[in-house]
Amino acid sequence: MDYSRFLNARSKARKSDLIRECGEIFANSSVPIISLAEGMPNPISFPFEEATITLRDGSKLQIDQALMNASNQYGPTRGYPPLVAWLEDFITKIYKPPASLVKPEEDAKGTSTCMISGAMNGICKAIEMLVNPGDNILVEAHAYAGTLTCLRPIKCNFLQVGSDEHGMIPESLSEILSPWKPEDALDPSSDIPRVLFIVPTGGNPTGVSLTTDRKRAIYAICHKYNLLILEDDPYYFLQYNTDVLPPTFLSLDEDGRVVRFDTFSKVLSAGLRLGFVTGPVALIKRIMYHIDIDTEHVSSFSQVLVHQLLKKWGIHGFLEHTQMCTRFYKEQRNHMLEAAEAWLKGIAEWNVPQAGLYLWIRLINEEDTKALMLEKALSEGVLLLPGAAFQPDIDQPSSYIRACYSFATKDEMNEGFQRLAKLLRGATAN
Repeated sequence: MDYSRFLNARSKARKSDLIRECGEIFANSSVPIISLAEGMPNPISFPFEEATITLRDGSKLQIDQALMNASNQYGPTRGYPPLVAWLEDFITKIYKPPASLVKPEEDAKGTSTCMISGAMNGICKAIEMLVNPGDNILVEAHAYAGTLTCLRPIKCNFLQVGSDEHGMIPESLSEILSPWKPEDALDPSSDIPRVLFIVPTGGNPTGVSLTTDRKRAIYAICHKYNLLILEDDPYYFLQYNTDVLPPTFLSLDEDGRVVRFDTFSKVLSAGLRLGFVTGPVALIKRIMYHIDIDTEHVSSFSQVLVHQLLKKWGIHGFLEHTQMCTRFYKEQRNHMLEAAEAWLKGIAEWNVPQAGLYLWIRLINEEDTKALMLEKALSEGVLLLPGAAFQPDIDQPSSYIRACYSFATKDEMNEGFQRLAKLLRGATAN
């Protein structure tokens, strides 16, 4: 694929940072080098010597002096090499992308990965790489608030694709694209959309997941119109009704048009701010150029710590851990569904989430939930997110609210929905 049509002028102008290049040369040299080039602080000046991390099962991770020195120091833009190597093996075995994984430094076709400071960090860099003011951008009818917040200041045009309880509707995507011809993608002056943003599993806020058939249909449409797919998939390992993880868009990517964002925030630690982005080499390199002059790299300590854990567990142990997380969140979901059934029946509607952390609720007799949630519900001692947060124009009314079942106890969910019901029934009576 020719990726030049997707890159904006700012991204095309980015070049590799020479200082970072020297660091990579020194780190990867096969022969001893006396480096007088880099501005690395001497580890003797750091107070941290070693650490022992105790896991929930009582076992321990030992961060010895050598690992602590690596944790304290600047690292490669792409990421801590042992962790990147572990993830390359993981991606190959779990996602099975059609294209082989290669280093982003190689001028070759293929797929590559690099570390990011959580998925949102990578998404923002992709947006800055791809989106111009006035662009037509394809998003879900109710989309992740973080992505929308990142896009709004760019003043792009949001094209909202319809969805139902099975996720984005391919026919709706085709209908939105119908004013254009596929060959318009060859015309640099055309305003044909170039990017589709999608959360395929446990959508935030909707909780819905795409079927594999729909993924294939959506991918075919993106192939027809030469669209990039930005696959934000933080809940992939929190799926409630499957024993076999389904294919991702990356798994289906014969063309090299998928950029996938993964995060450890939902299953290992949100505070470590650690994720990884996988996609075509040409695009991963551009993201790395941005990282060069932004954060320079992801936290070295976070990477070393997570690698020690994943090395201890292996892929099988990681998947066992995510299955434990899934069982916990499925039980939490069921508690919230029971509370909704007990208190909101007749005044609200919802679908059963198949993955993720959220219950998406439509209030039957409310045209707009913003003031209701942020003022009246708050005064009753319950806080839920109004649906306006998940639509491109936050000033437009929405009858939806989002409830998160990850953290609250069963009793708190029950009490919270009881308070909400009291408020709603009182508003209806008035």
